[in-house]
Amino acid sequence: MAKPKLTFTTDDKTYAITLPFPEADHAVVAGWECPTCGGDKVAGRARRIENHDTYAAEAGCVACRKIIGTIRVKVSTLFGIEEDERVMSMGVKIY
Repeated sequence: MAKPKLTFTTDDKTYAITLPFPEADHAVVAGWECPTCGGDKVAGRARRIENHDTYAAEAGCVACRKIIGTIRVKVSTLFGIEEDERVMSMGVKIY
């Protein structure tokens, strides 16, 4: 399975973001600083399905908590995120 692609968009500019460690609750944005506090870490809230293979969420600065953009996660999926979530919520394992 392909590794998810993480991006952060603010002011019509898109940056690649990275998790500092697996299962992290925030991401680091290289080459960007929060205009309010100068921080470089973002976290998402209010996750939604944006399209067939992409989740999107409001991005907030971890330091000052201001909403400053959008985090997107593009995942590898065969049938689409909605169908994958439906199958996962059924409690059935498919091998």
